[in-house]
Amino acid sequence: MPVGTTQANSEHENALAKKIDNKVDSVDIITENQINPRVYRVQGGHTPPKVSQIRIIIGENEELKVIPAAGKQHQTNLYVTFDDIDRSRVYLRVNRPGGYIISFEVPKEFVEEVRLNAKPQEMHSKFKNDPEIADHTKTNASFGLPPNWIVKLENAAIPGTERIEK
Repeated sequence: MPVGTTQANSEHENALAKKIDNKVDSVDIITENQINPRVYRVQGGHTPPKVSQIRIIIGENEELKVIPAAGKQHQTNLYVTFDDIDRSRVYLRVNRPGGYIISFEVPKEFVEEVRLNAKPQEMHSKFKNDPEIADHTKTNASFGLPPNWIVKLENAAIPGTERIEK
């Protein structure tokens, strides 16, 4: 087993890969017919410190759940990217080799609400309950969602749209 990967994480990844059979290949084309934006999260990896914790899982009843970071009793910010698969792929390749991208759809109103309420990272300490603009030099689509927004994300996730991206 690779360094930095727990057996539980490996088992989750294997179960998720079996459960989600609509994997995509290296090209993800967003068509005009796609109404709902996709949320992307890079998770896993093989070599510390280049490992992201498994935070998004798909439950037995196909419900999306966000779990606290390992060793935490409460939620911490969850970093996601909206509708920018290219940025997620670059981040995976450069910063999380051996990891994977999980994605799912949310209503466009959710993304609009995140963007409307988001604050720059340097202001995050004053606005801890608002989304944080993340990685702004690389994309305008990455955000850190605080615990109160994680609940909103879970509720906004459209069932049946989860998949593993490559």
